[in-house]
Amino acid sequence: MLPAVLLTACSSEPSEAEIKTAMERMMDKAQTFQKAMNPNASSEMPKITHLKKIKCESIVEKEKYKCAIAVQFTHQNGKTEESEEEIPLVKKENKWSVENALF
Repeated sequence: MLPAVLLTACSSEPSEAEIKTAMERMMDKAQTFQKAMNPNASSEMPKITHLKKIKCESIVEKEKYKCAIAVQFTHQNGKTEESEEEIPLVKKENKWSVENALF
């Protein structure tokens, strides 16, 4: 059992919590952008209520991964939405970010 623990500890792919944080940061930036473009519009972004990492695959470049996730969002009106997505993540300055995000 110990070798498996050591292998897991050496893995540099993003954890579920790091993916969720990267997604939340991207959504916060999108909301800030929307408010700047139209201060009168309701721009409440949905909240991530659950995120599960399905798998991550290393991309050729170091510290880049393509991760499949299952995510559940809750909208301001209480409606929930679930989807499975693949997102590219890159690690910069010890933080994971959604790569190529517009925000």
